[in-house]
Amino acid sequence: MIYDPNAVVSQSAAIKVLEALRGIDPSTPGDYVRNKQEGTKIIVLADYAAKDFLYISPSSEDPIVLSEPILHLPPWQEELDNLQRLAG
Repeated sequence: MIYDPNAVVSQSAAIKVLEALRGIDPSTPGDYVRNKQEGTKIIVLADYAAKDFLYISPSSEDPIVLSEPILHLPPWQEELDNLQRLAG
């Protein structure tokens, strides 16, 4: 839920939100993420299992299909993965 009533949730901002959320825990590919901006009632959702990524605006008749968010891992993630593999 996006609580800022002044927030503008554009399509490009929606993809960035989904990318940021995906980067928090990339190990769960079946995730379903749904965000709603209360002021505008815009909904952004990602269903990674079904490969559905949608921007839904009450002013639009049909949902807008978004491209799949790109997973941006932090630069230290590879080293953390290596340490976890070493630890067994």
